[in-house]
Amino acid sequence: MLLALHDLGYAGVWRTGSMAFNSEITKYMGLPELNRVIGYLYVGTPDGRVKKIPHLDTKEFVSYWN
Repeated sequence: MLLALHDLGYAGVWRTGSMAFNSEITKYMGLPELNRVIGYLYVGTPDGRVKKIPHLDTKEFVSYWN
C-alpha cells in the first residue's frame, strides 16, 4: 500500500502501538469482536524535500545460485 501511494505521488506512514491495540477503538469502529486493529496508515501529500536515494548496482550485493 505504501509503495502504491508513493507511486501515485502521495506519502504515507504505518503506525502501530497502544491506540491500535485498544479494544475500545475496535468497538467504536463497529468491528466484530474477533477483529482487531493492528495499525493505522496515515496518508497525505509529501511536504518538504524528498530524500534522494542513490542508485545501487545489484551486482555488488546479489548472488545467484544454480
